[in-house]
Amino acid sequence: VLYKTPQLHLNNSENLVVENCKTIVSYTENEICFDMGAQLISVHGDNMVMETLSKNVITVHGRFFNMEFSYCNKNLHSADE
Repeated sequence: VLYKTPQLHLNNSENLVVENCKTIVSYTENEICFDMGAQLISVHGDNMVMETLSKNVITVHGRFFNMEFSYCNKNLHSADE
């Protein structure tokens, strides 16, 4: 069952479709970081532009160089802050 499961689709290294992302952590034309629930995914590239931004789908166009996957730390803020 893939319904409401976070997914990434990369086509021709120029179009990225992100489905069921929880939040966009950061966004510049060179880096976008998505909170996918259990993982953070950072996408690096040039001239990245979000073309579609809806409740369940984000479409990004640009040149993509690499992606980094890391596990989310649900306690992002320490008690010392």
